[in-house]
Amino acid sequence: VMKELENREFLLEIQNNLLPFFQKKVLLSLAIVGCLICPQPLVSQESQPSNQELYLEHRIKRLLQEQNDIRKELANHQEQEKSIITILQGLQHQSSLPQTQVNSLHLLEAKVVMARIQAIQKILLHSSTGLLRTSKYRLTNYEKHWLLLILRKDISDIHQMYATQQQNDEASAREAQKKIEQSEYEEQRVVLQKNQVRLFQQLQENQQILEDLLETQEKYQQQRKLAALFEAKSESNFLQGQLPLPVQGKVIQRFGKFRLSSSHRSKGILIETPPEANVSSIALGKVSFVNSLTGLNKVVIIDHGNHHFSVYGLLEKVQVKEGDYVNRGSVIGKGVTNPKTLRPNLFFELRVNQQSVDPQKWVVEGWIN
Repeated sequence: VMKELENREFLLEIQNNLLPFFQKKVLLSLAIVGCLICPQPLVSQESQPSNQELYLEHRIKRLLQEQNDIRKELANHQEQEKSIITILQGLQHQSSLPQTQVNSLHLLEAKVVMARIQAIQKILLHSSTGLLRTSKYRLTNYEKHWLLLILRKDISDIHQMYATQQQNDEASAREAQKKIEQSEYEEQRVVLQKNQVRLFQQLQENQQILEDLLETQEKYQQQRKLAALFEAKSESNFLQGQLPLPVQGKVIQRFGKFRLSSSHRSKGILIETPPEANVSSIALGKVSFVNSLTGLNKVVIIDHGNHHFSVYGLLEKVQVKEGDYVNRGSVIGKGVTNPKTLRPNLFFELRVNQQSVDPQKWVVEGWIN
């Protein structure tokens, strides 16, 4: 009854249609307790994403959104920079009124003309008031007319000079304003370029973080696949005569032989490996132990199911941790270099039903040298 009570709809059907009132209360109480203890059918934890995976997925989504926002902001900055460049080009080619250069010679000429005007005005004034009584300095009408023409010409030139100077001043003011605008736009452009560099750097940093997160997510997914495969495998993948060695190399100590400088027999084999050679798992399994042991440096033990274990000793640079699932060929580390031979060594042991067995009888023929 308790198994059937896991389905709440079935419980309600029993409650409403089949049982007397007092039985309903008893079963309902049992159902509440059952739902609190086991509210849902049990599901293998390996097949469900862990909290770390869910957090990782949320962080990847958030980082992707941030990347899109940065790209949009970067595109906006680039459009603003293009607009500023267009404005600067327009300012550089903007046509201004022609300017008449007023150099020091023109200024000197203006002073001379002003002095001449003042002298002529003074002469004409004195002549008209009778101050020039000496006949030697009296002006004829022709001379007065000539002086008036000169005076008018000089006054016209002075007006023209002042008008030209005013135009030049206005043009200079416009040019100064244009330079101020160009300077402001150049500053804006520099700020935009700095922001673009910052956004590019942030984009690259986020891209690296995103690649690392995606790689981690892929590892989580691979772990879940291997876990499901490991749990669902009905037959052992640890078949005698079909296993590879964890690394290619020369066996320098065989199973059952006395250990070097020891009175104990070896429960495994000692393999001399090439430099920087990777040590790999021999079959699908779950890492059950990763730690350091006296005389064996770092040791990794993998559970292959059905009481089959493989042991890897004398390791360094271990790339797995307890609880990880590994497939056949998955790299777990590298062998420690022997100080005498200067070549890496690996201790390899197989256990079946808690008993050490000879690896030579379990590996593929021809793998042991």
